[in-house]
Amino acid sequence: LQNQENNYFYLSLVFIFLLFFSIFFFFNKVQNDENKVLIKFDFKKIFKEIFSHKIFLKFMGIFFVNSLAVSLPASVITFYVNDVLKCPEQLGIFLTIYFLSAAIFMIFWKKIAQKIGKINSWSISILGSILTFIFAYFVNSSNSDLFFLICFFSGVFLGADLMMPPAIIAEIIHKKHDKISSYLALWNMINKAGLMCASFLSLIVLWLVSFDAKNVNQDSLMAIPIIYAIIPCALKMLVVLLLTKLKNSEKNL
Repeated sequence: LQNQENNYFYLSLVFIFLLFFSIFFFFNKVQNDENKVLIKFDFKKIFKEIFSHKIFLKFMGIFFVNSLAVSLPASVITFYVNDVLKCPEQLGIFLTIYFLSAAIFMIFWKKIAQKIGKINSWSISILGSILTFIFAYFVNSSNSDLFFLICFFSGVFLGADLMMPPAIIAEIIHKKHDKISSYLALWNMINKAGLMCASFLSLIVLWLVSFDAKNVNQDSLMAIPIIYAIIPCALKMLVVLLLTKLKNSEKNL
């Protein structure tokens, strides 16, 4: 445990060094064009415009639910692999398969989106991820090898999850030339809020079932797969329903 704490300490020092180095290096490269006219940043005007953009706000609500669904498994995957699958040494391999398959199949989802549209392809990928990821609830230490397949196919559908939201946002705000950064900032904030809420909720639930990493009780073993698989799949289904409802109500999408 002491070695692990030391590793985190040294990693933090490296990160701090890289942060300051990047700031000083890149700021020196920024050119100041004195002939450019500075545009006054009007918070009130920008927020008024953003919050009057109904389609954008509806998508923000959908993205928040989706962010919760994606972040919940991430917040408890260590507990899931350690205590449910009982193979902590495989965690790195599971994550590698997951993200590698997502990267490989992103080109596939791009082509699908060009043929049937971004919302339709995203909805299909979400349904596929639900059908795949729901099986994580039934996997345990006796059949943990099946989780390799779950990681692979979940990663396949993750490719669309990574591509479609920013592509949809770009399509919505492409005419807002002077306010694009504000829209993207709000979208990023929504994603971070989803991650924060997912971490908070998962830890609260584990606290309610008296989770102890050193002595895992039966309630915890039942709660972890629910947090990891069942709730995210339910949230993903809600995302599909919201996307379908929005597409039916907005004919230009």
